[in-house]
Amino acid sequence: MERESGSRDSPIWLIGDSAPAKWESQLKVPLDSRHPTRHNIWTPILEGIQSHLFSRIPARLDITGLYIRNAVHQQSQKPVSTRIEWSSLLETEIITLGRMLTTHAPALVLSFGGFAFEFARRSLDKVQERSISYWSAKRLGEEFSEGLRTFNVEEINLVPLLHASIARGKFLTIHDHFTQTEGGNYFESVAREIGDCLLENEMVFRSRGVFEYISM
Repeated sequence: MERESGSRDSPIWLIGDSAPAKWESQLKVPLDSRHPTRHNIWTPILEGIQSHLFSRIPARLDITGLYIRNAVHQQSQKPVSTRIEWSSLLETEIITLGRMLTTHAPALVLSFGGFAFEFARRSLDKVQERSISYWSAKRLGEEFSEGLRTFNVEEINLVPLLHASIARGKFLTIHDHFTQTEGGNYFESVAREIGDCLLENEMVFRSRGVFEYISM
């Protein structure tokens, strides 16, 4: 599997977890469209964003150039979920991502799950390091809301999404915890809020080639 896909100059980056161990040699890129995980964690959100945008501009995201990368290449590189201190290998990977972010300055960085979020936080020199287990669905939901509330299109904005937990046995509880709403719909909520963020900053995102405008 390639380590990355898309353009590093894209203003929207997706940071995944790691390559699926069983399928790493058969998949081409992170979030490969042939693997079901992509369609559990990203496809419903993307489709919701596209519908939200199209109903208002009309335009859609041009996803061909979105930059996609996994935090680490292999699952075996991930730390124990309760550990705050990470290996020197991970620290090197964090520094690498940090330099890439500084160089290319994407406006919106979407991370999938607690590990990818904490990995990206550390690459951006966030103040307090956390363990992976700290990032419950509720806390990720709070960070998502805060990330969009304070969004500044001239800065690097890290906004977390969920990873595989949304497709597991307690998925209804996960919806409620992330959205902080009883009976909430995670997919619809985050798609709408990300879509609104893109619309509010349309001119900047348009100038950076994010939107594909459609003639009516």
